[in-house]
Formats: sequence, C-alpha cells, structure tokens
Amino acid sequence: MIKQVGGVNIQTRHRATCHCGMVELELDLPDGLVDPKRCNCSICRRKGAVMAYVPLNGLRILRGAEHLKLYQFNSGIAKHYFCSNCGIYTHHQTRSNPNMYGFNIGCLEGVNPVIWMVYRLATVSIMKLICNGELGSTSAACLPGWFNPGIEVALGYSIHIQRLKDDIN
Repeated sequence: MIKQVGGVNIQTRHRATCHCGMVELELDLPDGLVDPKRCNCSICRRKGAVMAYVPLNGLRILRGAEHLKLYQFNSGIAKHYFCSNCGIYTHHQTRSNPNMYGFNIGCLEGVNPVIWMVYRLATVSIMKLICNGELGSTSAACLPGWFNPGIEVALGYSIHIQRLKDDIN
C-alpha cells in the first residue's frame, strides 16, 4: 500500500476527476493505494493507465454519471467507464474480481502516477542488478517465485531506495 506519491498524501477519502471535470468520483482509500499496477490485458495495455483497487462500495460517483460511457469486450464481465466528453478512463469493474473497482490513479486530485512508476521501475532495476550479481552476491530474493520489490531493505540496499524515495517526494 502506498500512502504518499510525490509529496501528495493519499487521503482516506480522495476525490478523482476526469480531464474536463464533468465526472467526479470519491474513493475510500483508508489503506492508501492498494496493489497499484499497470494491467497487461488488451485494453489496459493500450490505455496505459496506472490503477489501484477499491471494493465496489469504496467508489462513489459524485457528479457526471450521465457523462460516463460503458465499454465492454470479450467476456463482457469487466465494465470499463470513461468520460464521454474528454475520453478519460476513470474506473472499471474488474473481470477477475467483479466485487472490485479498478480506478485510474492519474484521476486522483494532485497525484502524478508517473512518479510512482519511476520508483517502481527503479526498484525493479535494482533487483535485476542484484539478481545478476552486479551489486555483489545474489540472494534468495532472486529465486523464482521469491521476487519482492520490497526485499531490497533486507538485502542492505535500502539506502539507494531511500535516496530515490527522497528524490521523488
């Protein structure tokens, strides 16, 4: 879970809007951003959004429900919503867990998801260097199924990650 991105605190109730502001959401984020990621399904790969997740009751449309358009494809289970005026993807009901909404982190007030992506990519890059032995000996974190981007602290590389976090925040 992530409680801050680029110096912006993730509020327990955070507002989100599309680009034109016609659609406004309120998200319950008591644990911050849970499981943020870039999905690799066919539509997410193309839209490139960084998303996190909330239960269905953790997302409310405050304004502009009439401007939301629904897009469904393939199995028709997932429901992808976007603003009919500016075209921005705001959220979707997931196929893998229909009791959850994925939402576009880029729509959160004041949050720039690119900062999170830079941190995430840098962490993964450091892990690759560790696993390739380029920063010393390899570790159990490099075994298949053991990869954990947070393991750098246990490996003694926390100072590099902390410097990166300080630069981002």
